[in-house]
Amino acid sequence: MPLVKTEAIVLRTMNYRETSKIATLYTRDYGKIRVLAKGIRRQKGGYGGASLDALTCDTIVFSYREGRSLLTLAQADILDPYLSLKESYEAISTAWQIIELVDRSLHDGEPNLRLYELLREALAQLKCERTHFEPVLFAFEIAFAESLGFALQFEGCIHCGEPLRFGGGKPGGFIFSPVLGGFTGPECSSEHAAGTKVSPGAVRSLQHLKEEGVAAAHIRFTLPVSNEIDALLSHFLRYHVDELDRPPASKQRRKNSAAGSASQDLHMRR
Repeated sequence: MPLVKTEAIVLRTMNYRETSKIATLYTRDYGKIRVLAKGIRRQKGGYGGASLDALTCDTIVFSYREGRSLLTLAQADILDPYLSLKESYEAISTAWQIIELVDRSLHDGEPNLRLYELLREALAQLKCERTHFEPVLFAFEIAFAESLGFALQFEGCIHCGEPLRFGGGKPGGFIFSPVLGGFTGPECSSEHAAGTKVSPGAVRSLQHLKEEGVAAAHIRFTLPVSNEIDALLSHFLRYHVDELDRPPASKQRRKNSAAGSASQDLHMRR
């Protein structure tokens, strides 16, 4: 089999026999792959060390054959170990949720350059000292869905097509449909009530997140708005990705969010 070279993010690894490991990687050019690193547990440093740690970006060389479920890794050199990310509990907790979403949702051997770049961008954001972590996760989930072909619609009513309007004293509220991936505006909600009611603050926040992408790390949410967005995106992704079983955010993450939002008002602020 020919040797090929590409970039890859390590999603997870497992020991294999006494000296080897099997790693699941998301690559720039070949999508998700599994590789066998023979004898790696006997080696010291470099390829035999941290290059196959989860949440590490490498340049890899491996033997490639289309359709083969397990490939052989020949070399791995670290591009970015994301050390500062791994030193923060909240950063690494958020990174793990992103990694698990990619790992559980995607089949092997389906390249998606946009998704690989999105993953790299999200991990780079999580390294920054002033990052607010939840916006990175939420923005990644929104862009992730779009990259797989089932983009969320946040600008117009999914029934009448008119731009979503805030205020104006219209009866009803915003209703989210996970099936259609968008909102029913107040003008139509009395006629098309199927779905989950969503606050105007959550809708506005989702619009900002979609517009700014994972660079939205500066945005902050109140705890109620954060909980709404988290539940909405989780429901939507579970509906559209059969393999996905995304766990809820950790209690510690919610505790930290509650403490950080105690002094905030009831609106999103930058």
